[in-house]
Amino acid sequence: MSEKTKSASVREPAYFMKDLDKAAEVALFYGFTPIKTPRIEKKDIDQANSIASHKVDNLKQIFPRAEEKVSLLRNVLSWNLPITNQPMMLHYKRPTSQLSLHKQSDDHHYSLDIIGSPESVSEAIAIRAAVAILADHGHDKITVDINSLGDKNSMNVFERELGNFIKKHGSAVSPEIRQQLKKDPYEVWRCCQDEWMKIRERAPQSMSYLTEQSIEHFREVLEYLETLEIPFRINNSLIGHRRYCSHTIFEIRNSEGESTTEDNIFAVGTRHNYLAKRVGFKQETPVMSVNLKFKKPSALPKPFFKSKPRPKFFFIQFGSFAKLKSLPVIESLRQARIPVHHLLTSNKFISQLDEAENLKTPFLIIMGQKEALENTAVVRHVPTRSQEIVPLHNLSHYLSKLA
Repeated sequence: MSEKTKSASVREPAYFMKDLDKAAEVALFYGFTPIKTPRIEKKDIDQANSIASHKVDNLKQIFPRAEEKVSLLRNVLSWNLPITNQPMMLHYKRPTSQLSLHKQSDDHHYSLDIIGSPESVSEAIAIRAAVAILADHGHDKITVDINSLGDKNSMNVFERELGNFIKKHGSAVSPEIRQQLKKDPYEVWRCCQDEWMKIRERAPQSMSYLTEQSIEHFREVLEYLETLEIPFRINNSLIGHRRYCSHTIFEIRNSEGESTTEDNIFAVGTRHNYLAKRVGFKQETPVMSVNLKFKKPSALPKPFFKSKPRPKFFFIQFGSFAKLKSLPVIESLRQARIPVHHLLTSNKFISQLDEAENLKTPFLIIMGQKEALENTAVVRHVPTRSQEIVPLHNLSHYLSKLA
């Protein structure tokens, strides 16, 4: 292999398109491409430690780890692909050997990552895909606990208020715990000492310090969940790591029973919008990540497709209401086993149309504000430019005749 060929191969992503498992198939329907598990190297751990110098043992095992996301960013940015114009949506089995995170052989461990999109629809896509994966594996009784840390300004004010709270009430805990609280104010929400658990009910809440932009982002995320009819509740005690988490943070958990054990948490997601720059990468790269961990059912469902399908359809949406209604449309097509390309993270009609032309899909499914209000979509045959307005309740049936 020549040096030129070697150099090119390093920059290309390692996609896995054959022998898809059920989770990968669901992820594909929502636009996530399966890739080889990113290998965590020593330099990734060193970079992660540079922003989180002390070990955070009481973050849940399922929680997205800094070194894992540093490894992913290192791999993705080495591909030199223009992720600012078209965010990358990736699905992979989580790394196990380097961190010894996963010791139970009957568990699934997956990650869904959207890299390059700051839009609230990224949270919606990630949650909808995770819920669909869990449902297909027998976990359909779920609820979403959700909170927001906001942007840098929001987090700075919140951290300052937490610091003041600790100064006022820190004498109620042991010197060791008090030292941990001073080192990381977010420990306010993770300290399980009996005395402190009573006090922290009066602690500042992150949502009280969100900037207007952060409030709007979080409001949009909640609006998506309502449209998707995914049950959720605000959980003010849901806090990640202050040095590599930001904005939305959520847990998808078993809705049956009152147990708060980690076995009842199937997925954890958060944004890492400021991680790239903090560990030394040149550009700020927003990342939305969801980790899934759940037991294998006794009868594991088989994927419908043996390899990546070649969709005939490209779904194009434009306008805020159309974007809001787009995920239920994608889910209805998934239930009907109709593969469809889409670029839901884009707000621009032209960008989506260009992508459809690049993929050479013969049919476009178009939903604008008018169609969204009327619960319809325009199905256009690209070669002939003929088109028909189709009610959404009949869309799957109509497309199945074309597929």
